Amino acid sequence: MSYRRKIVIGTGQENVLELTVGNGWYKGILSFDCKPDRYGDRTAVWAELHVRYKDGTEEVIATDESWSVRTGQIRYSEIYMGETIDTNAPDIREGKVSAVPEAVFRPTALTPQLNEPVRVDERLKAKRVFTDPKGNILVDFGQNLTGLVEIRIRGEKGQKITVRHAETLDQDGVFYPDTLRTAKSEDTYILNGEEQVLMPHFTFHGFRYAAVEGIENPRPEMFTACVMHSDMRKTGEFRCSNEKVNQLQSNISWSLRDNFFDIPSDCPQRDERLGWMGDAQVFSWTAAFNRETALFFTKWMRDISAASSLERGVPHIVPDIQGTYSSAAWSDAAVIIPWVVYQTYGDTRILEQSWKCMHEWVDYIHNHVNENGLWMTNYQYGDWLALDREMGDKSVGATDVYFVANAYYIYVTELVAKTAHVLGKYGEAAYYEVLREKTLDSFRKEYYTARGRIVSETQTACALSLYFNLAYERDRENIVQMLVSNIEDHQNHLTTGFVGTPYLCHVLSEKKAHNTAGLLFMREDLPSWLYAVNKGATTLWERWDREHMCMNMTQTQV
Repeated sequence: MSYRRKIVIGTGQENVLELTVGNGWYKGILSFDCKPDRYGDRTAVWAELHVRYKDGTEEVIATDESWSVRTGQIRYSEIYMGETIDTNAPDIREGKVSAVPEAVFRPTALTPQLNEPVRVDERLKAKRVFTDPKGNILVDFGQNLTGLVEIRIRGEKGQKITVRHAETLDQDGVFYPDTLRTAKSEDTYILNGEEQVLMPHFTFHGFRYAAVEGIENPRPEMFTACVMHSDMRKTGEFRCSNEKVNQLQSNISWSLRDNFFDIPSDCPQRDERLGWMGDAQVFSWTAAFNRETALFFTKWMRDISAASSLERGVPHIVPDIQGTYSSAAWSDAAVIIPWVVYQTYGDTRILEQSWKCMHEWVDYIHNHVNENGLWMTNYQYGDWLALDREMGDKSVGATDVYFVANAYYIYVTELVAKTAHVLGKYGEAAYYEVLREKTLDSFRKEYYTARGRIVSETQTACALSLYFNLAYERDRENIVQMLVSNIEDHQNHLTTGFVGTPYLCHVLSEKKAHNTAGLLFMREDLPSWLYAVNKGATTLWERWDREHMCMNMTQTQV
C-alpha cells in the first residue's frame, strides 16, 4: 500500500511524494512457526518532509488527511515467502487517508538510525544458466549470498515470471530448496510488455541458485545477484600460501556479510533468520576483525538492553519474538559483545550504555544459584551441535550443561568487574571480583577432582578450563595433556560444538600444543574446517557435516 500527496515546491512545479509500506518485521511472518503480527496487525505511515527555501523560509509537509492512499503493483510481500509484483495491474484503487482509521502514534518513540543501513554492496553477474536433471532452468551465481535477483527483460504484456531460490543442488544435481524449510522464497512478476528491470522491495533471500520459470531462452546477462547486508566498512583481511585456507577465510567473510542484516542472524535463507545471541557471541571477535562492527553492535545492544530485565534475565533471541530467556553462552552475549567492542575500538561508550544490562545479567544468575553458589537451573544449550554425545539429546553435546553454564557465569562476572573498573565504578568492581572468586572456588570443588581430573572430561570442558582460567594453576598442564589425548583418541579430530570450537585452537597454541592446533586446523576430512571447502562450500555450514547446511557463521573463529 502506498501513501501519496501531490506537492508544489519552489517554482510551482507539481511533485508527488509517495511512501510504500510493507509488512516487514512489524507485522510480517516470522520465526519457525511462521506467525504474523508479532508487533502489530496494521501498517501505517507517519512522515514529515522539511523543505528549506533559498530565502531562508521553511515548510513542513506532514502526513495528514490531505494525503491519499492507494494499492500498487506490489500485491504480496513477506520476508520468508517472497514478493509478488504485478506491473500490468489494471485495478489500482485510490482513496483518501481520511477514510482510513487513524493510528495512535507517539513521535517520541522514534529514534535515529544508529548503525549502517542495509545496502546493495556488490552485484554479481550470473556464472551460467543451465537445466538440471528434473528440468528446472537454473541460474548459478557461483556464490552463496544474501540479497535479491535483478532481472532485465522485455516480455509480453501479462507474461508471468517466477524466481525460486536455493543454496545448493542435491546429490543428483537437482535444485534443492529443502533447507529453506517452510520459507517459500519465491518472487513472482507480471510483465507490462515494456523494457523492465525487476527486483523485489520488502524481502530478501539466501541463495546461490535461482530457478526461473516463464522466460523463454533465458541468458546469463539477464540476471544479476544484488548482495545485501549492513554496510559495515571492511577492516581486516587475511591471505596465505594455502588456497584452501584462503577459501575458508572467504567463506567466513561471506557468512558475515550474509548474516549481518541489520541484526546478526543465524541464517539468511530459511524460516528463521533471527538474532540468536549465541551465534553472535561466539563470532563477535571474528566479525570485529573483518568489519567495523562498533555501530552495528551498539545498536543491537540497545535492543538487547530493552528486552532484558533483572526479573527475567536476557533473551536467547533479540529482537525477542520467542519469549525464551536466560541460557549460558547465548544470554551471555549481553556482557561479552560490549566487551569485545570496547577491546577492539577502545571506546567506553558501549560499556556505559550497556552497564545496567551487563551487571543485571550477572545479578540475575546470582539470584538463581543454589546453596553452593552455582547456577544449576534453566534450559541450557550446552555445547550446542558438538559431536561427542552418543545418547540423549545429541544437540547439546557431551559436556555437562551446567559446567558450561557456570564457566560462562564466572567469565562474564570477570568481565563485569573489569567493565566497572573501566567506568570508575570501583565499589561495584570489588563486589564482582569477590563474587567471581567465590563462584570459582565452588566451581572447582564441583567439577575438578583432587588429582586434577575434570568431571566432564571433554574437549570443550578442557578448552573452557584453560581459556577462562578455571582450573587450578597446578592442574593446567595436566589438562592440556588431557585435551591432546582426547584429540588423539578421536584420530586427531575435534568433537567440539558452538561453545568449545571458538577457543580450541587458541588454548592449544597458547599452552604449547601448537602442533596439535595446526593439525586440527589443517585437516580436510570430516569433521574439520577444510572439509566444507573441499565440498565446494562458499560460506560456512551451521554443522560440521552437510546434512543440515545453512549459511551460518558460528562454527569457527579466525
